[in-house]
Amino acid sequence: MKKIAIISDIHGNLQVLEAIIKDIKSKRIDAIICLGDTIAIGPNPKECMEIVMKENITTILGNHEEYFLKGTDSFSEVGEGEKKHQRWTKSRLNKEIRDKLEGSPYIIEENIEGINFAFTHYARKEDKFIYIEDQRTVDKLESMFSNITADVIFYGHEHDLRLQKLEGEATYICVGSSGCTRDENTYYTLVNIEKGKYNIEKVNLRYNRARFIKTFNDIDYPDKNFIGEVFFGIKK
Repeated sequence: MKKIAIISDIHGNLQVLEAIIKDIKSKRIDAIICLGDTIAIGPNPKECMEIVMKENITTILGNHEEYFLKGTDSFSEVGEGEKKHQRWTKSRLNKEIRDKLEGSPYIIEENIEGINFAFTHYARKEDKFIYIEDQRTVDKLESMFSNITADVIFYGHEHDLRLQKLEGEATYICVGSSGCTRDENTYYTLVNIEKGKYNIEKVNLRYNRARFIKTFNDIDYPDKNFIGEVFFGIKK
């Protein structure tokens, strides 16, 4: 049996990442895969990336890593407020982190125990992410991910897990956001694979939210009040 832990969209929430890594280390897990967006939104992008590198976590690029590497001017979806926030995020990171991310892929495809898996942040075609604004359906996902040939596709980006798993030509599994939590609870996804079969488990955890809120309140950065309320449930 092979066990893989999947995390995504940590978004600078250091306390969440610390809790997840501690729990993963208490289990016999073969690999950790991060589906991107480790940085931005939250107050500790640098510290989160340092943990990812220290723990040798397999890293996939999300749209926020892409903004960091390429800048935001060529991305029409990025408004002026977010551009300021992305500049702040960039100012917190260093060359070592840039080098790590520049060497990271947008997708990993691997056959494990006879099953073809794909791990990615989100659908991507013609060197850009493909977004949907309304509810996910099998038809929409099959159109978005039509350039990927896999039995099972794990993706992040969408923080909501109400429709975690949908089945069509492939099985599409959204792992949501571990970092953008509005209370003291977080989670990661555990995949158990053996002899052509697999199952997924949502591992629920508690993290030090009081410490996170203190860190958030102590650091001043662009769009902080909007981010606090919308992504973390922190009201001014």
